[in-house]
Amino acid sequence: MSRALVVVVLLAAAVASAGCLGAKSPAAGRPIEDVKPQTTPSTPTAPVVPTRPPPEERWHFHNYWGSTPNITLLDGPVSIPLTPPKRDATGVRAGEVFVGLEHGKIVPPETGAILVTINWSAGGSLPARLNLSYRPANAENFTSVGPVKPGNTTSIFVWDAMTDIPHRGRSVWTFHLTGEPDRAGGLAIANGTVRMKVEAWIGRPIFIDPPHLDHWNGSKTLPVVDRSLEVSGAKVGDRGYAVAGESGLQKHLAEFRVVDGDVVPAGTKYVYARLSWSGASPASAKPLALSYAEDNANTSGAPKPFASGDDWRAYRIEVIPRMTDSPYTNQSTWAFRVAIDLPAGAFEGVVKLQAWATRVESDEPPEGVLPKAEARRLRAG
Repeated sequence: MSRALVVVVLLAAAVASAGCLGAKSPAAGRPIEDVKPQTTPSTPTAPVVPTRPPPEERWHFHNYWGSTPNITLLDGPVSIPLTPPKRDATGVRAGEVFVGLEHGKIVPPETGAILVTINWSAGGSLPARLNLSYRPANAENFTSVGPVKPGNTTSIFVWDAMTDIPHRGRSVWTFHLTGEPDRAGGLAIANGTVRMKVEAWIGRPIFIDPPHLDHWNGSKTLPVVDRSLEVSGAKVGDRGYAVAGESGLQKHLAEFRVVDGDVVPAGTKYVYARLSWSGASPASAKPLALSYAEDNANTSGAPKPFASGDDWRAYRIEVIPRMTDSPYTNQSTWAFRVAIDLPAGAFEGVVKLQAWATRVESDEPPEGVLPKAEARRLRAG
């Protein structure tokens, strides 16, 4: 075989082998540039992880129990003011006292029972026995348990409606002790003091609570008080106020409570107040002063006005988170009290209080806190 014939045969074999093992050739008439080249894949994009909302915006737990089945709500001495025996609609009394729980302690929603133990020593001239009553969070009146013996434990059945709501600074529960002498004069309680212990025992699984109520509803500032009171014949001296038409003495001229439906909500930075008055006569229009009290963090005070006029004063109260009302309630613990800003004097006329809660951290008060002329003057510098 000639060398030329061998070359032809080898080329034919190579072409045949290439057609079996390699990729198929492009179809006839197809442009070669239509064949897409293989490319190295790009780096994959990291998945987007959704941001978890804060606890107040989602269902969450409030565990007041820790790892124990019971909580001590009160454990200490209770003094019972003695009074001469007297008879009223509830029987014969020889002393009584109302007892609240320690601040910062509440009856949690999972409570199944409240155990009350009262102990005392004989001696002195106190009543023979004590009657115990209680008022839970959902009631206006007291329920009588009956007489208790020293050292014995009384159990009170509790269902969820009777318990306190989460985030409350002080429990709504109140206990009432009344002394009752027996016919022979009976046993007595030494020094008028008993030791009272109150425990809550868990009776249900820990609840999962809904997101907090949004009292702001998109607003930056909320009005919480806007009321007027007419005061007649109020006089102040060393012992307190005597207000015409009311019996006894008072520690203040007037009180303005935040009414149901309005609260100082979580997120509040400041409470602003504007106190104004008009006297029945120039002589009776004494300058007034404002104080406040709240039962969430158990604070109170008499702030200094940051602006004032002849018949008005404006106040700013800094609010820390513990001072705000529970996000599960429409009942506030805040109250404002008005007094004559003099050691002694009298007032007769109309007292008006307006108050706002704001979540804006600014030295500029919300609209309405200052009279318009004063607001313009401050803005002008």
